[in-house]
Amino acid sequence: MFRNFMFTSFVLFSIFSFLCPAWAQISSALSILKDAQKQMYVMKDQSSQLTFRIVDAKGKESKTVFQLYWKNYDGLDDLNSKTLLITEAPIEDKGTKFLVWEYLEESQVDQWIYLPELRQVRRVLPNHKHHDGKMASDFLIDDVRRRRFEKDQQSQLADEEVKGEPCSVIENHPQAESPYGKSVMYFSKKDDTLQKVAYFSEKGDLLKTQWITWEKIDEIFVWKHSEVLDAHTGQKTLVELSDTKVNIGLRDDQFSNRALRR
Repeated sequence: MFRNFMFTSFVLFSIFSFLCPAWAQISSALSILKDAQKQMYVMKDQSSQLTFRIVDAKGKESKTVFQLYWKNYDGLDDLNSKTLLITEAPIEDKGTKFLVWEYLEESQVDQWIYLPELRQVRRVLPNHKHHDGKMASDFLIDDVRRRRFEKDQQSQLADEEVKGEPCSVIENHPQAESPYGKSVMYFSKKDDTLQKVAYFSEKGDLLKTQWITWEKIDEIFVWKHSEVLDAHTGQKTLVELSDTKVNIGLRDDQFSNRALRR
């Protein structure tokens, strides 16, 4: 549930790489980011079973299972995407639903929650900057929403390997509001998939590290597994996607307030 972008010209990179090496490095870094993001958001829609497991440093675990529905709007009506999550487990939360509308403007996101015991839909404010609760997920909205990297500043670092996979390494400094001072992203040189992200504070301290495993369905790369390790607490957030289907023709009315009450 998570994606978007466009290509930057490699022709311009080739012309200016000798005359303006600093500009060429920025151009190359942005090209890698845009190529990877475009690939991630090529699908029209997706459904999956989504399992969240949160394991603290002492091994205490909490688990939540959702049915996920995601639809790509790719700029239509100023929207990036809409996401619906329906809670399947634990039993006490079964039937709770979350609806998220993500817009082109990065500061704009609409969220609603359906509470089955009250039969009410309530609007909720997105949590961009911190996590609430002792067993809160290490994922923030900023981690999975589309980012307009052309507004940020990038540099390309030396290639590295992630679990034996040769990767291009891009350092991104957000210029708009963000909970992070910078992120370092590792993209597979073989297929452009994002393999790893390290998130840092404004002071340069490592906050957390994320690893991502992909699977290919109908020639489209989708998340299979992701792990986030909190650098300070040792807590892990594990995400598994199973029974994934893509381009199944999800309708607009499946992502409405009215649909939450069904």
